[in-house]
Order: sequence, then C-alpha cells, then structure tokens
Amino acid sequence: MYTAVDIAKYFASLNEELKEYQIQRLVYHSYCWYIYEFNYNKYEIEHKLFNEQPIITKKRPIFLSIQKEFKRLKKFSKSKNYLIDDDYQCKLDNKTRSLLIRNYKIYALDDENKLSNMSYVDEICRNTKKKRKVSDLEIFEYCDSI
Repeated sequence: MYTAVDIAKYFASLNEELKEYQIQRLVYHSYCWYIYEFNYNKYEIEHKLFNEQPIITKKRPIFLSIQKEFKRLKKFSKSKNYLIDDDYQCKLDNKTRSLLIRNYKIYALDDENKLSNMSYVDEICRNTKKKRKVSDLEIFEYCDSI
C-alpha cells in the first residue's frame, strides 16, 4: 500500500508546475476513484489507495500528510514544487499507475480553474461542515451516483 505523500510525489514527478492545491485535488480524486473501482460492496471497503482519509476544510478536500510534507519541505527547497525529489522512486503497480495517469489526464490537463473548482461541485464537499473526515462509504456512494 502507498501513502498519500507517495501519490502526491508521483503527480509532482509528472508535472513540476503543479501547485499544492492541484496536487491535493489530484490525490483526492484518485483516492475516490480507487475506492469506487476496486471495491464491489460499499459496506466492505477492502481496497484503498492508502489508509489516510481526506478531510474537508473550507469546502476543500486535503490530506494532512501532504500538507505537512509541503510545509516541511518548503523550508529546505527553492523549487516551486517542493515535492520534486530527484531520488524519488515509487514502485506503482500497473492498475494504480493506470488510474493515476487517467486522473492526471482528466483533472490536471484541463485549465487551472476547472481543477480548482472540481472539488467545489462535489456533493460531499458541498454538504460538509469544515474540518470533517469523509468516510469511504460517502465516497463510494458519490462516485456511484455520477
């Protein structure tokens, strides 16, 4: 299993111009679609991209580990994208790499405003009070509805 930071670093390695909020959203959408595509019963979520659940803050999904990593690395890097690491090697299995690349093409290659607004239209985000974890059941049901 991977970590949220592993997946964030993978996206950063695809495009070093991505900003933190863009990476957070790419990881969020990848987390959601992984749950939906690789689980058959919404009440028994066994397959997850990683164990950390997203938290909604100010109507935005974030992963605290990615936020902490950006803050930590910001102190030591002059790069725009603090997650870029020349030595970074994440060994992704084929199904995970395929899902991440598909999400990257869908969400990151559109204009910046669309990526920024994707999470605002999420039913989960709209109906969430600030600082709340989103359950895997909610994610599965939302993905199933679209």
